[in-house]
Amino acid sequence: MAESNFRRALLMSRGDATTFLSTGICWTFFILIIVSLLLPILKKRMANQSITSSETPPKEIIEK
Repeated sequence: MAESNFRRALLMSRGDATTFLSTGICWTFFILIIVSLLLPILKKRMANQSITSSETPPKEIIEK
């Protein structure tokens, strides 16, 4: 159903895909989708960095 409506919208706009980003609410949903896709990746990287930084030896051991 969504695909047929998507196709219908493209036909009505004569193939212009910018129709889907023409209003503020469309941009809001687009940004929310991008954030929801990138957030798990960023969380994973931040967790890996904190684990790596916590594994460094104390300063006293490095100086010896």
